[in-house]
Amino acid sequence: MGRYKTAGTRKRKRERGAPTHVENIPLDPTPAELALSLTRNHAGLRFYNAVLAEAKRRARAVKADPAWEKARKMRKGKPRSPERIRQSQAFQVIREAHGFTRAAVLSYGSSLRKSYIREQVFAQEAQELSARAFDATWMWHLGKRGKPQPKRARDGLHSLSAKDLHGSMRPVVEGGKITALQWGRDTHISVSAPKTRAEEVERKRIEALMSRGKLLYCRVVFEQVRGRVLLYLQLVVDGPAPLRHEIGKGKVSFDLGPSWVHVVPEHAPAFHEVLAPSVEDKAKELRRELRHLDRQHRSGSPECFDEAGRHVKGRCYWRQRSKAAEATKKKVRETYRTMAEGRDRDHGNLVNRLYALGDDLRCEGLDYRSWQKNWPHSIRNRAPGAFVERVRRRGAAASKPLYEYDPHLALSQTCIGGERVKKPLSERRHVCEEHDLDVDRESNTRSPKKALDNRIFHRESTGGCERWRSSRRCRRARCPR
Repeated sequence: MGRYKTAGTRKRKRERGAPTHVENIPLDPTPAELALSLTRNHAGLRFYNAVLAEAKRRARAVKADPAWEKARKMRKGKPRSPERIRQSQAFQVIREAHGFTRAAVLSYGSSLRKSYIREQVFAQEAQELSARAFDATWMWHLGKRGKPQPKRARDGLHSLSAKDLHGSMRPVVEGGKITALQWGRDTHISVSAPKTRAEEVERKRIEALMSRGKLLYCRVVFEQVRGRVLLYLQLVVDGPAPLRHEIGKGKVSFDLGPSWVHVVPEHAPAFHEVLAPSVEDKAKELRRELRHLDRQHRSGSPECFDEAGRHVKGRCYWRQRSKAAEATKKKVRETYRTMAEGRDRDHGNLVNRLYALGDDLRCEGLDYRSWQKNWPHSIRNRAPGAFVERVRRRGAAASKPLYEYDPHLALSQTCIGGERVKKPLSERRHVCEEHDLDVDRESNTRSPKKALDNRIFHRESTGGCERWRSSRRCRRARCPR
């Protein structure tokens, strides 16, 4: 047992799944420090690709083993049943035999730290990169994501991360202030001084958290802005993100479309507006640049296209790009970046406004990825799924979770009394002579419906499922209803 007398007496320092938040501080490297950082980024990229290739090879070997097919044909049973446990154990034995486990992949990654890789990729960074490669391969192995592809050298890694403050990457604090980032034994990259009063206040708040031991680890983030590479020190701090805006009281329902959002507060008039309006001009600019790049592609490499003008499947032969094509490519990348920044800003502003109207936010639990088939450009530009995810995070930080009800309830087609009247999508008004209603179709979801309250919000009384169903008995096995 080591220094512990009985099993199970060792306690975790932090609870599993405890909340964290990140703080970004811009770095001010010299040209030599920037060149060294890019060298380490490139070495980390090659290291990641090598570990990813080995992880995929082991994953393929696992499913090619005849014992895998035997384990698949075993009786599955219900979750946590003896049959399911035996099958899971059989799968685990096969994975361990082929070395397809997290520990084995991380050990393989550590064995690659030789020659110049050992000088550029430090131990904790190698462990983190190996964990990323294994996680991507693991999700592909389970069938939850697509096959992971190696990262391209021209794109580089987005970040290099440590595991704790005892590795090669840690902030330097002098006199209670963050002055630099120590990355390796002799590399100290200075941090930029605050430029505004708000940045100075935020910097002091971060330093106060660090003095209380709330800093867990840090990472270096690489970002390309107008052809230049910028470095940021990202600090991962224990605890939820601070709430900088007031939160109101009451229920707020909102309904999302590919381009619009309709909001119905309890104590304010309803309104609807365009989702992420700042991306409209950028979307037009992006379309022009992409068409320009396509014309350059057709003139520079005609063998990539067939007689009908369609791009040939497979490897693209357009390798030797002209300077004009490279300039257009940089414009496209910059347009994507500015569009993402504007979209993120618009999402944040709308989330703050929603929580200012009330603390009980509700919406339909939709599959936003399925919208990409019908409205690909709108979903790419406005990202309604990312907006809902941001609402979830804000609600979790404020201990006010977002309620998502089953879209099959058809609240916009249900009257106050609970009667459901089907309406086509072209009919945007809800008219009911019995209850003297003539309101917007989306505003109809504001009224409390006695026939639906027991079905939608039974989680409050039973502690059951997180996703409510339209039937009287919930379809989730754990839910008591």
